Amino acid sequence: MRPSRSIQAMLFLAVTTLLPVAAMAAGQQQSTGWVSADDFKAMSNKMKARGMMPVSIACKGDSGSTIIRESIMLNVTFAPDTDHRPWKWVWGTMMGHYTHYLVPKGWKLVSQSGFTRPKTGLFVPCGVFVGPPGSPALYGAPTH
Repeated sequence: MRPSRSIQAMLFLAVTTLLPVAAMAAGQQQSTGWVSADDFKAMSNKMKARGMMPVSIACKGDSGSTIIRESIMLNVTFAPDTDHRPWKWVWGTMMGHYTHYLVPKGWKLVSQSGFTRPKTGLFVPCGVFVGPPGSPALYGAPTH
């Protein structure tokens, strides 16, 4: 049994209306790909200047370096910061510090990841915290 023309028309209207909206929302997001912590820091400053904020983070170890900071690779997705909210990315031992410091002030950990170093078994977390609209940015606060 074929659906009636009115059902077909409603389905067509729903698909042609919702798909472009979903594609537009996804199109506004931008991913860094896998980059070093130093490269990400430079990218994040540029994205912040463009009114973007990180909405997801993934981290992994890069066995090419033994220096902790240089051996972390990040893949971060940015989206428009329409509410002008402050945000902070953190990794390593600073995750616990910032969780303890920011959560009581209304900040939320919106994305987190982590990896285990194969030689030492050390777990290295990374995450993105987002503050409530209008809350002050954390300029000068150490993150790494």
